[in-house]
Amino acid sequence: MFLILTIASATVLRIKEWPLLIRDHIAIHHADLTPQLRVAANYVAEHPAEVATRSLRTVATHLNIPPVTFTRLSKALGLGGYQGLKELCSKSIKQQSQSFSDRAKNLQISRCEIDKTPLFYQHTRAITDNIHEMDKTIDVKKLQQVADEMNKANRVYLVGALASAHFSRFWSYIARLAFSNWYVVNEGEGRLASTINTLDTNDFVVIISKAPHAEWSILAAREIRQTGAQLLVLTDTISCPAIQYSDFHFAISDGSPQFFSSYVSLLVLIETLMGMVIARAGEDAPRHIEAIEKNNYRLGKYWQE
Repeated sequence: MFLILTIASATVLRIKEWPLLIRDHIAIHHADLTPQLRVAANYVAEHPAEVATRSLRTVATHLNIPPVTFTRLSKALGLGGYQGLKELCSKSIKQQSQSFSDRAKNLQISRCEIDKTPLFYQHTRAITDNIHEMDKTIDVKKLQQVADEMNKANRVYLVGALASAHFSRFWSYIARLAFSNWYVVNEGEGRLASTINTLDTNDFVVIISKAPHAEWSILAAREIRQTGAQLLVLTDTISCPAIQYSDFHFAISDGSPQFFSSYVSLLVLIETLMGMVIARAGEDAPRHIEAIEKNNYRLGKYWQE
């Protein structure tokens, strides 16, 4: 697929769509798969190397499911037959195996290619595609259910580590403009143990975790599961280890030519969820926001002419 962009100088660029990894294809179609196809899809997402290097019969025997299941999965993912699935797994392994430093080196190498499409257009196209995919594939009913549960919860905790910690802080900042019962618990703050000790079935926890997943976040998910609190996992792949402990999860595609994971699609989802919760809240939420705004002006936190 190609996108035609007309620039002010009348130059026309043809921008190739950023290739989707196998986990992206699975995330897009996961909600529409039958239970048996989901078993196969989850295995493929977690073990692309096995699919890329082993025969159809070997993989099917290992999972104790009919070989035709993988053929049907390939077609459901829009990959034709099993060979298409194997080829995409092979390509995905090569890209996923690259470290951040390797991807940075690739950016420097591609900069020297004269006929290379400018990175700006590659990146914006990839981000736009990611958002469009989320728009087409998101389970809106599940999203509404999550917003309902967050609104009803006694307390909401936002959890993240590494780069994801900054996005849980951002979410907490905008949430606490409206609510006093939203909290952030991030790696390095030393509050996970005390938080887990007070969690119960009336609380709601969100964990943000993207590959390569922080071990702290996965261990936190496991411990939170034991408390009975509801758990939402926001991630970039259905193979995220924290999903097994969750009540809800959303796997958001983040493919891009950038050397580091993109958080743009995730931010769109965070802002949407926050808006949905505000829409469900009572009159106290707007009053709380108004009071904080007045205090910020009074205390000189907002610039005033």
